[in-house]
Amino acid sequence: KEILIEEGKGAEPLQVESPGLSGEEKGAESIIEDNECVEAFKEEVLMQYYENSELDQNNLFIDEFLRTCNQDRFEFYEIVMEYYKSKVALENTEKELKSLVEDFGRLKNTLWFTNINTVSASGVCCDRRSVSTSHRFEEAHFSTSGASNMKKVLNHIRDLVEKDLGHKSYLCQLARVHVDSYIFEMLTTLPYVKDIQPESPITAWPNDSIAPPLRSELDRLRHCISVLFSFERKPPPNPDFRSCLRAWLNCLLSHFIRVSTLRDHLFLLNHILRCPPGCCLNWASRYIQILSPSIVSIRRQPFRELFAGKIPDGVNPGILCRLVPPSAQPGSCSFSWGG
Repeated sequence: KEILIEEGKGAEPLQVESPGLSGEEKGAESIIEDNECVEAFKEEVLMQYYENSELDQNNLFIDEFLRTCNQDRFEFYEIVMEYYKSKVALENTEKELKSLVEDFGRLKNTLWFTNINTVSASGVCCDRRSVSTSHRFEEAHFSTSGASNMKKVLNHIRDLVEKDLGHKSYLCQLARVHVDSYIFEMLTTLPYVKDIQPESPITAWPNDSIAPPLRSELDRLRHCISVLFSFERKPPPNPDFRSCLRAWLNCLLSHFIRVSTLRDHLFLLNHILRCPPGCCLNWASRYIQILSPSIVSIRRQPFRELFAGKIPDGVNPGILCRLVPPSAQPGSCSFSWGG
């Protein structure tokens, strides 16, 4: 902009000369002046300028996801549920044992009780003066009823430790080994998954470009991930079970995102978005991967072509899921601990 200062008496205001408008800008300005109200493009008109088959199929994908997000008939679900039930049974036994120990402590204080007695004596001294004295002392008594009750509590504690606690602790550890063994066997027997290294890159293959063997392996991984997320959607009251649950999810997801497709990333995003608020913030946010064209492709392609391709078409449904609140059909993602 060119600033012109006129000479004269006193302080003159500055005059700023704006640059001239081009012919196209003048034409656009005249159009806006002629039309008092500018109408927005309709959705049908916008679809002529940008067509994304993944966006068109996004609602169908979410509907299918809601129908299959609960894998309560899957073999892996039964194994995890068995571990949860054994963990709850062990926790209830530990609570009962703690209550009995507290009862023993209260009965221990009532096993002995004391009474304060006083012994008085009086007499006449040699000088014929009358004297008297008294002595106070505590007398201890053993409570036979308290000892009987304490014996019952100790016998109950002995039976609980020898029979229930040891047996349920063994069953709990055995159930956890079953879950660990199932995950280990699955990850070491799937041909495309067993060779994944920690430094392997994250993949986002086109949905229609994976081989049938890999598709079957991804289906099995998706089933197991859905099972664990069905437990994660309702945080369990037991912190030990929650830590095991997230350790298994971390193990599976670290393999899954390294052999996944674009739609698999959307599958994972929908699971995370349907967890309780704040539940997955600290550990699951790292698995939400936004894939974008590389710097080389950005420099070599025109700007308008950056938004046309399989990667942008696959990323846009994920952006839509973040902008629109997650929709869930009644009961589609519900979970009951009594199952």
